[in-house]
Amino acid sequence: MLKIDTSNVRGIKEQQSSVNSSPHTKYNELESYRRRILIVDDEYDLTLTFKFILLDNGYEVCTYNDPELALLKFKANFYDMILLDFKMPKLNGFQLFRELRKKDNEVKICFFTASEDVDYDEYKNLLSLSVEEKCFIKKPIDMHQLLWLIHRILG
Repeated sequence: MLKIDTSNVRGIKEQQSSVNSSPHTKYNELESYRRRILIVDDEYDLTLTFKFILLDNGYEVCTYNDPELALLKFKANFYDMILLDFKMPKLNGFQLFRELRKKDNEVKICFFTASEDVDYDEYKNLLSLSVEEKCFIKKPIDMHQLLWLIHRILG
């Protein structure tokens, strides 16, 4: 069973607000729109959990459990960030990454995996990821750290 640490998740909006603004500026005033995140993982429970937590923290979220369907429905220049699982049926995260890059070269992409045998440096070089996109998140995922990472990458 997938284990996700969701302790200490609430209150991220207040922390994000204090990082980027004066104490008199509210989080919602910092963005002219809600940041959009696409999550693709074959584990339904994980995508559902991520979706609720990210929605609760001010993000707009779209999830897919089928990577082929995610590719088919993908809208270029719509998402600010994509979170991809490494191992999925039909298309793995790196195959999906390559196809998504053909449609949108600007979106930030992070990978997550429970696999212990992944050579992250090899994939980083192979995919020619930019510095902020060298983002590999190991499962189980600490949601507080994931929220911090998303905020750091998206600004």
